[in-house]
Amino acid sequence: MQSHSHSLVVFFQQAFNIEQEEERLYQIVSDTGSTEQFCLAHELLDRNRITSKANKIINELYRKDVRPFRFFINKN
Repeated sequence: MQSHSHSLVVFFQQAFNIEQEEERLYQIVSDTGSTEQFCLAHELLDRNRITSKANKIINELYRKDVRPFRFFINKN
């Protein structure tokens, strides 16, 4: 996956250790955007089978040409 920059606006009622909260938020956002988390949350479907194997999901994700009848299914 490509890394994307995101903007996040956070409002606090009281001023407290903002740098520490910023570091925590960055950790949460960066963890959810990893390929490992993507593989845990998705399955790969083709015409005949469904697979949860991470290497097959990653290979299909990084293909330059899109193959017909290949779908990513979110497990949620």
